[in-house]
Amino acid sequence: MNRKYNVHFVIPALLTALLSACGGDGQDSGASSSSQAPRLLAASRVSATAATTWNSVKFGGGGYVTGLIFHPTSPHVLYARTDIGGAYRWNQQTSSWTPITDGLGFGAAEGRFHGIESIAVDPTDDQLVYMATGMYTFEGNGRLYISKDRGTQWTHVDLPFPIGGNNAGRAMGERLMVDPNLPSTLFYGSRTAGLWKSADSGQTWAQVTSLSSATMNQDQVNAVGGSAMGIELVVFDTDIRGPHKAKKHPQDPGMATHTIYAAIAPDYANVAGLSSNMYRSTDGGATWTPIATPVSGYHIPHMVRADDGMFYVVFTQGAGPGAGGPARLYKFDGANWTLLKREDSSAWTNFGMGGVSVSGSGATTRIALGVTNSWGNWNGQQIVQLSDDGGQTWREIEAMTPGETASGWVDDVEIDPSNPRPHLACSRRRHHRNLERLCGQADLERSDHRHRRNCRHRRRHAACWSALYLHQQLGRCRHVGGYGSHVHANPESRPGLE
Repeated sequence: MNRKYNVHFVIPALLTALLSACGGDGQDSGASSSSQAPRLLAASRVSATAATTWNSVKFGGGGYVTGLIFHPTSPHVLYARTDIGGAYRWNQQTSSWTPITDGLGFGAAEGRFHGIESIAVDPTDDQLVYMATGMYTFEGNGRLYISKDRGTQWTHVDLPFPIGGNNAGRAMGERLMVDPNLPSTLFYGSRTAGLWKSADSGQTWAQVTSLSSATMNQDQVNAVGGSAMGIELVVFDTDIRGPHKAKKHPQDPGMATHTIYAAIAPDYANVAGLSSNMYRSTDGGATWTPIATPVSGYHIPHMVRADDGMFYVVFTQGAGPGAGGPARLYKFDGANWTLLKREDSSAWTNFGMGGVSVSGSGATTRIALGVTNSWGNWNGQQIVQLSDDGGQTWREIEAMTPGETASGWVDDVEIDPSNPRPHLACSRRRHHRNLERLCGQADLERSDHRHRRNCRHRRRHAACWSALYLHQQLGRCRHVGGYGSHVHANPESRPGLE
């Protein structure tokens, strides 16, 4: 089915955090609580430089932000996906977020399609965006929404597999990817039915049976806790900012990318009889071979490629959100694995790893890493770690900085590819003492009343979720998200809230 909608939206005038579903199924949390750790670890790290002046920027919307997707070549083109609150596009001119899933096509009768499991952009066309939607896999097959004008108008295609935008593991990915060299080709890593491919810009889909033809049945999904992870992400081994970027989709279709990686969750590997948690194709997906990984039986929530072709891969035992450890960060050159960072359980902590993003290449590669299940704020705490030397050394840029901090669900971290002094964006969960105040101040101005019901529902729960957006440019840092946005001259410190 293919329908077309014209979306009319209102930019929120007064907004709170990106607040969560507060009822999505499942969070991997460790047995230990880091909130008890300050007594033991208080002397382990020096606090950051004090903040000076911060200015607020408005942010609006609903839902835990599960992912942030930059366009690789067009500055300031950035999308946020949420588990129950739809999707948003960054408006650089107004320093605010525009909802792109309000109005016709996303009304109350289609509420389950406000769960966004994955977003993909076309690297050759900054107007084209794809969005895989569906709240829970048990509700049935999902939809792929397609926009040729950055989310102003949408068409949709019914997908032949279920989508779980609010299932456990919802921050993994991206599951949906556009081939940068042949943008009419899309791949999707589904939760229950393996890997899928479209050769016509998402209009039709076929299972990639050369990897596996297995589909998990409901008994198999129930046996793994009710939320299957399946194929967790897809990555193309190609420079998405190379010479092909001048091509215009679809006039110059180019040649398909030959080398593709797919991360396989333990649940699907077991059902499908696959021998590894990572597979590689060197012929555009026609055949696949297993890659020997340094750890097995772990999830791979994120895998990114640097400019020099080096991959940076996160392994975490839990699926998340907020997965507990153990966890590892490796770099991978296609043949050899090098350990860059590890997290192991201790008496007081059980850190995992979530988002990872890189900028540059070689020995000076900048790596941003989200540390998950990292509750609290204390000396020695890890929340967002940054390396400027390819992972040889690390420093903390969130914990023990002035103002409130957001820890626990740092499930996505993104460095802006267009900024030589890169933006850093993180999605994360945050506890807050006064949910009534937050929900009461929300002025989302929706065309339906579903979000107001969600707001009332959130008041009964103990946690809310937010996104953090740090803008590092010429020494400046901007935090957009949970309680607004802040700009500061020192990226090592954090603001107080206005």
